Amino acid sequence: MIQATKSFTLYAHLYRSVVLPVITYASEIWGIKQPAKTGKSGVHSLQQTYKNCKTEVLNLLMCRYFLGTHNRSCTLAVYGETGALPVYFEHIINGARYLNRLNEGNCNALLLETFECNKLLYDEGQNCWLSNIMQHLSLVNILPNSGKVNIKFLRKKLQKDFATYWKKELNVSTQSENPSLKGKLRTYAKFKETNQVEPYLNCLQISLRKDMARFRISAHNLSIETGRHQNIPVKDRICKLCDMNCVEDEMHFLVECTCYSHERQLLYDNAQVASANFSLLTEENKFLWLMTNENRDVIYALATYINNCFTKRNFILKTKCIM
Repeated sequence: MIQATKSFTLYAHLYRSVVLPVITYASEIWGIKQPAKTGKSGVHSLQQTYKNCKTEVLNLLMCRYFLGTHNRSCTLAVYGETGALPVYFEHIINGARYLNRLNEGNCNALLLETFECNKLLYDEGQNCWLSNIMQHLSLVNILPNSGKVNIKFLRKKLQKDFATYWKKELNVSTQSENPSLKGKLRTYAKFKETNQVEPYLNCLQISLRKDMARFRISAHNLSIETGRHQNIPVKDRICKLCDMNCVEDEMHFLVECTCYSHERQLLYDNAQVASANFSLLTEENKFLWLMTNENRDVIYALATYINNCFTKRNFILKTKCIM
């Protein structure tokens, strides 16, 4: 049923209801570790901690599985398309709930005795479970009020802080000095503003959804991406299917390449129905309009265009290789 569903909302519900409780079972104990430190600054970082969390591997695997992208597809983009949050946040929330329970005395004598020992270690500045959970809470500027943590507020604060972190990292990734990362999400950053579920994930059939996801997050085989792996300068990643001598990136593929003129006209006809002013837009604005539009007819037309054009592109390149 999970493979057949085209609704990400249903998929996410099944994941949260069936899988997440298993991988976070008792995480209030084993899942609360000392926050990791970042680089040269040596400052504790919640973001670095979740990156080191082994359960996050499964979390991202489930998201990539639904998107239909490979395991090396950019993590930031995967979070962005699905609106997913690091599973480590569930560890923190579970730990906060457990702390509330201990402070209320709602547990057996052995646990209370262990908690008292943790308090002594915490007061002495030693590393223990209590010191770890308190460090996590302080990283999001939340401290227990009268010994109790507001769980609802904690969840919202974690979500808000991650949204801010996600946007910052997205902007940084487009300016990376690392040749293997530089510009990886240069196009994605132009049309993606927030890490929330994209509408196409709930309305497209599986094959079209996969093509759309791969195109949006640059998990495709256009020259702009394949050239990055081969260390080819951006200006030399030229489209092989037309005579425009342009870099084959997402924008060229969608609104410029003459090889797809027929398919593009069908797409533009649908766009014109949704917006009478579509034909007046510049090529770049047409690209942005198509990539951010939430009209189901436009989404379907765009996904169909991407699917048909990649099929056509692969056939032409394969034929050229044979000849």
